[in-house]
Amino acid sequence: LPKCAGWYDLYTGKFLNGGQEFVADAPYERIPVFVKAGSIIPKGKPMEYTDQYPDDELFIDVYSGANGSFELYSDEGTNYNYEKGEYSIIPMFYDDEAKTLTLLDRRGSYKGMPESVKITVTYIPKELTQRTYCTATYTGQELVLKLNERKDEDVIKME
Repeated sequence: LPKCAGWYDLYTGKFLNGGQEFVADAPYERIPVFVKAGSIIPKGKPMEYTDQYPDDELFIDVYSGANGSFELYSDEGTNYNYEKGEYSIIPMFYDDEAKTLTLLDRRGSYKGMPESVKITVTYIPKELTQRTYCTATYTGQELVLKLNERKDEDVIKME
């Protein structure tokens, strides 16, 4: 593993220090995948085609151990209107010391874009026993989520 703040096994959540070599199990049905500390990984419902479900629910995994950032891009998914600037981006930042995930103001828009998105965040710390979850509703305005407490709607709204 490259040197950095650390890595997580995607499937088990086990934390591994960076800068080490080891033999990873690689059975036929599962490729080894390691996630860098500080990663923000957005996920959605499994879909068979792009507009099977509305984009009104989002699941985010945040891996502790380092600061991280991510920009979530969305568009209609069924045409080329993104070439005309019809898309949105939600910048996200994870602060490891404060244990907060900040979703900044959404930039851009597109036809059919949901006004609000239900977000469920899974916080994965180095110690597997302390995994926490929080939910909130993102309306396109800056939102700060505290990730180290077991509460739903544990949201600090920035004025």
